[in-house]
Amino acid sequence: ICYGSHMLTAQKHVCWGCGYRDDAASGKDFQQCPLCIELQLEPARFCSNECYAANWKRHKAFHTERKAWLERSRTCSTAEHAASQPA
Repeated sequence: ICYGSHMLTAQKHVCWGCGYRDDAASGKDFQQCPLCIELQLEPARFCSNECYAANWKRHKAFHTERKAWLERSRTCSTAEHAASQPA
């Protein structure tokens, strides 16, 4: 999934906010977004609290868009499932 110029991936060492990439050998601890976890999204990772705070407004918009998309997906899946059931 691509959002803006940053890739949202399962890679452990890529900052969602600034795109900073770190090698695993450095041991830098990337912070996971707690709201992503709460919403059951793949958690975005940030290189620092400062980067998280600086990018919060844009990242919050991502939550809103993603949550709406998930709701539409669930609604479509439920409607398709109901339509496919015998009467």
